[in-house]
Amino acid sequence: MKRTKSNLINILFRIIKRLGCPHCQPRGRSFTADQLRGKVRLSLNKLRILNQRRFEKYFLNLTLHGDLVHILDIFHALCGYCSESNVGLAHYSPYIPTKSETHVRQTYSNNFGNTHLGVGPKGIDGFILNIVFKPFVTRLIMMKEYLMSSENVALYGECRAFLTCIKENHGGIFRLVVFSSLLDPEKKLK
Repeated sequence: MKRTKSNLINILFRIIKRLGCPHCQPRGRSFTADQLRGKVRLSLNKLRILNQRRFEKYFLNLTLHGDLVHILDIFHALCGYCSESNVGLAHYSPYIPTKSETHVRQTYSNNFGNTHLGVGPKGIDGFILNIVFKPFVTRLIMMKEYLMSSENVALYGECRAFLTCIKENHGGIFRLVVFSSLLDPEKKLK
């Protein structure tokens, strides 16, 4: 049963990677692709509800041992962190609100866009990011020299774009990791 769920998640990842990012597709967004993205998110949420512990374990394992480019490709397709623009979406323009209409100021009073459960307003994206963000940032810190080398400039830029997206759209998750990074050295000293 455990293997079946991980295979299902892998299939869902292949689908979402094949659909790609909704912002940087050369052919633009389509209604069908948006529906499929929604169904992938719904399926991931159903798998999470079936067994939350295994779901978390799968994502932790992926974050700690998976290929960094593969992980970033998944999050790029799932979160669409490359841009916030609506360029190339003229046929959607009456249906897409502008950034100023949708942008709610994130403050302490609204937990930086998160619910009381610590997950963001984006549904399953928030759950997944809540699971993987701290180990992912820890892994990036451990790979600092590798990422800063001249042949990995594109990968470094991709990581920065992802971190910026999390900071802006999932502020509570970002701040939890920042605060825990301040507390972890203190625990090691004691």
